[in-house]
Amino acid sequence: MKETPIDFLSDELIIQDNGAVRCVKYNEIVCIHFDKGHTIVTTYKKGTRKICYSLTKLIQKLPVIFSLCSRSSIVNLIHIRGIEVTNNNCILYLNNEIKVNVSQRKEKEIKSKFISIKKQIPNCNNCYTCETSKTLKSG
Repeated sequence: MKETPIDFLSDELIIQDNGAVRCVKYNEIVCIHFDKGHTIVTTYKKGTRKICYSLTKLIQKLPVIFSLCSRSSIVNLIHIRGIEVTNNNCILYLNNEIKVNVSQRKEKEIKSKFISIKKQIPNCNNCYTCETSKTLKSG
């Protein structure tokens, strides 16, 4: 399949697919995962969008609020509501009642990044309307 044209701007993606052009703000993206040959972008309010784009390429171009948590999933750290570890399985609980498994190799990194982000925005109510979430992408 042909790769979906995507422009990575300072605060959003511009996705061109099948003649349509869609803008998706980074802070609205809950997670991105690979399933059955497609990369699926899940947003907080607008549901999902299928694109043809490698997760490896995406994670290299996305801001620091995103982290690869397994070979098939990228999460927006701002959207993590909690982390649970039971029987050596790490599960992220995200907004929109989404659960994502974390590989054992990525567990420590995800926890560390999550705590770091939460310390930067301790009073965040995940409204994503303030300037704080925009400044996080610059590191």
